Amino acid sequence: MDTQKYWNDRFELQAKKYYKQGDKSLVDLQKLFKGSSTEFEKEINNFYAKYGIIDKSPTYKTLANGTKVITGTTDKLIVTKRASEVKLAAGTRISKLEGKLQVILKDLATDQNNLMKSTLSGIATDTYYDTIFEVYKGYEIGTSFSVLNPNVVSQMIRNPVNGQAFSTRVWNNRNLLANQTNQILRAGITQGISNGEMAKRLSKKMGSGLKVANRLIQTEVTNTYNQATKTGYEATGFVKQYEYVATLDNRTSDICSDLDGQIFNLKDAAAGLNYPPMHTNCRSTTTAHFDDSKQFATRMARDVETGKNFTVPATMTHKDFKDIYIDKNITRKAWDNR
Repeated sequence: MDTQKYWNDRFELQAKKYYKQGDKSLVDLQKLFKGSSTEFEKEINNFYAKYGIIDKSPTYKTLANGTKVITGTTDKLIVTKRASEVKLAAGTRISKLEGKLQVILKDLATDQNNLMKSTLSGIATDTYYDTIFEVYKGYEIGTSFSVLNPNVVSQMIRNPVNGQAFSTRVWNNRNLLANQTNQILRAGITQGISNGEMAKRLSKKMGSGLKVANRLIQTEVTNTYNQATKTGYEATGFVKQYEYVATLDNRTSDICSDLDGQIFNLKDAAAGLNYPPMHTNCRSTTTAHFDDSKQFATRMARDVETGKNFTVPATMTHKDFKDIYIDKNITRKAWDNR
């Protein structure tokens, strides 16, 4: 059994490995949003080109009924706020454009949801096995353990952060973007802005949506990694305590800084209370905690009669094992008392 520093170093490297893996998914996420912004711009340019709105400050004319329209367009392209809202509700050209942009946002949310599911499932599965491996490696033992059930993986990645599963937050972000996109379209057409300005405003809003999506995936990676680590701790049968490990830099929250280095019983672990993530964008983690001596550690042994594995104290030598279980010179109880 090595010192606690061994465990801290091993689990710190493991956490960095999977947080880095999560960071790679941010690049893919950025590509998804960039692709959607490009599609937005394409649809807007097509709309303006088809209906004669030019890429410069437009001029207006007033119809006999007092309605203000853009010069060079058909009288059906209403630009006053009140009239545009009436026409939009009735399904005019603008509402069709809105519909196309909403389809783009729906596809974006679907792709984002699939990306997160794939990323988180991979992290959950690999972290579970790596956690068990690191503990067994530290004890220099090898034994069987439960294969991770796919249902357990699904449960881990669906585990709510702040009361909501990640898929719910993905679609909430999509719905918010959809409403904001509609508002920009209606206001832009009413104001008679150019297609370039319209695309710029929508691109800026998509950028805000990307920031929300980035925060979401970073928080979910932390949540999934730590849920899988906890499940791995439990599967080993050895880990009874964990140490809270904060990523200490100038962005570390006060709550994580206060928890850093504290020891908790594994059975009392509760995300948001004494187990990460503690907040949005949390990058804290944990490490298995053991006493530096072998006093409370265990190791695996094999029953000489049945061939089944069982645990014995790590302080038990092979000579002790032979005396107790093979030669039966001393009982296990007597050896424990000694």
